[in-house]
Parts: sequence; C-alpha cells; structure tokens
Amino acid sequence: MKLSRFPMDNQTCRIALQSYAHAADEIIIMWDRYRQMELSEDITLSEFMLTKTTVGYCTANYSAGNHTCIYGEFQLNRQFQYYLVQTYIPTILIVILSWVSFWIDENAVPARITLGILTVLTMTSQSTVINQRLPRVSYIKVGESNLRACGIITPFSLCQVPSMLRSFCNCILKGKVPTIRRT
Repeated sequence: MKLSRFPMDNQTCRIALQSYAHAADEIIIMWDRYRQMELSEDITLSEFMLTKTTVGYCTANYSAGNHTCIYGEFQLNRQFQYYLVQTYIPTILIVILSWVSFWIDENAVPARITLGILTVLTMTSQSTVINQRLPRVSYIKVGESNLRACGIITPFSLCQVPSMLRSFCNCILKGKVPTIRRT
C-alpha cells in the first residue's frame, strides 16, 4: 500500500488465482464469459468505497510448464469524511482558538498565557492520539503534514507574551499599575 496521500488515497488490491500443482495442459482456469465478477450489494466497507473492478489473465511460464492464472483488481477510494470530522476540523479549531488571544485585552496577561498554553497542550495531546491511529510508515503522510503545520502554528500565539510582559513590567516599574476595567 502507498500511504503518502493518506487519508485522501486510493488503493488497488489485486487477487490472483493460479494452480502451481497442475500445468496448463492439465487444468485451465478462466473467467466465465457472462459472469466474470459479481459483487454483493450487501457488502460494504466502512473506510473505503469500491469504485472499479477489472479482471484479466496472468498465465505464466515456469520451468515446470505453463500455468494458467486469472486475476481480479479492486480500485478502492478511502472515505475522507471520518478523517475530516475526527482530525482536520478539531486541529483547525484549536489553531483558531490559539489566535483568539490576540483579541483579548492586553492587560489580561494571565488569560492570554493560559489560553496559549492550553491550546499548545491540547494540540500536543490531539497529535499524539491521532498519530496512534495512523498507519506506521517511514515517510510523511498528508495527514501528518497537517498535524505538524498546526503544531507549529499554535505556539506562535505565545510569541506575543514576552513583549506583553515587558510592557506590563515597565508599567509597574513606572508606578502605573494597570487596572482591570469592569463593565
């Protein structure tokens, strides 16, 4: 399986039937001319949609003689909706929530820090849970690149904290204590 485009990938599964014990002069395997491959309507896959089936012959020559072979190929498209709801939408919402701190009052430093740390920790735990469910391969998948991008963007909301703390400390040193406005 090639999973570099996971979870937006297509897979082709091939099944071949061949007799290794009997050569072509003893047994010939062939498709029925009128009913080559029938698929039951009752069979469904939760993660894939079957889009195409093909059949053919794969007769092979070995040192023991010719052996007839037939094959069937199934083209499967992965259903993206589950990953959209379980992975993409939550991580994008976490990133949006992390940037809400820019609209919080500048004097509310604890609220900004709390929101920033909360979103970073949430993104970290979300990434851990999602990575445990993803197939393990040695290359980067599309789903992982989304998680990494969100994991990089989220901490940027904390980059404003040092400058705010400096401003806050300068106000205190000058004798100006910031006040919290009550509505």
